[in-house]
Amino acid sequence: MKRWITLGFILLIAISLSHADEITSATSSDQVLSLPPQMYSVLEKITDEISDELFVIRDENQKSALSLQGTGISGESAELVLQTKLSNVTNGHSSLVISAENIITAAAPAMYTDLIGTNLSHQPETRYANEKKEPVISDVFYLEEGFYGVSVSYPVFAEDGGYLGYTDITIRPEEFFRSVISNITEESGYEVMIVQPDGTVVYETDEIEIGKNIMTDQVYDSPEMRSASQALLENETGSVANYTFWDKGWNKQVLRQAVWDTISLDNQFWRVAVIRDLEDNR
Repeated sequence: MKRWITLGFILLIAISLSHADEITSATSSDQVLSLPPQMYSVLEKITDEISDELFVIRDENQKSALSLQGTGISGESAELVLQTKLSNVTNGHSSLVISAENIITAAAPAMYTDLIGTNLSHQPETRYANEKKEPVISDVFYLEEGFYGVSVSYPVFAEDGGYLGYTDITIRPEEFFRSVISNITEESGYEVMIVQPDGTVVYETDEIEIGKNIMTDQVYDSPEMRSASQALLENETGSVANYTFWDKGWNKQVLRQAVWDTISLDNQFWRVAVIRDLEDNR
């Protein structure tokens, strides 16, 4: 939603113009290159698109939580609620209901119903959602469904107010973000990187980077890249006017530029960066 990022976007431009020297990485020639205005407009469009999709998921989760209040959190009726929810979310991969005791009580689609009865107490993310008893967006973790993804969850309460557990929609980053922003990135030629607060890459246009950590992974171990990564994590909005990293094909290192903003919803804060390869003439 635009209301999330309008203020941040204005601040982003102000920071970039007034403090460019402070957040620009030096190159061998100490050349400082300006960031094209299109990068900012692409960033705004991408954050809007992602925000809108997350709100759809949250709304559908809320509706399903209210339905589960009437059907109960297990059985065929509960599974039908999850199936209906997934049909209304274009980019959702799966959905579970997890009891207050961390037990899976319903699952959709049908390929995941064999997970019913599984105890997820070993997962910090599951315990956290049950402890919070409020909407939660997890960090990337290995889901019981068998892939690394994100759980977007909503609490379920009984009619008397008692806490029953929560329901979620799980997303596979490469499916969810690619479908949301691929048209924008293909048209602009820019890459997009989404990073969670600990530095883990939630999504990258070059999907080989998903799951890597920009502060600890060896591929990012250069002074310029570490400086850019640190700036990204420490500032909600900002830019790096030029730094060196691998091109899209991992064939050679090239000059790049990056500009970023933050999407915040519930407990989660994602840095969303638009990256330009200076050798790409588009």
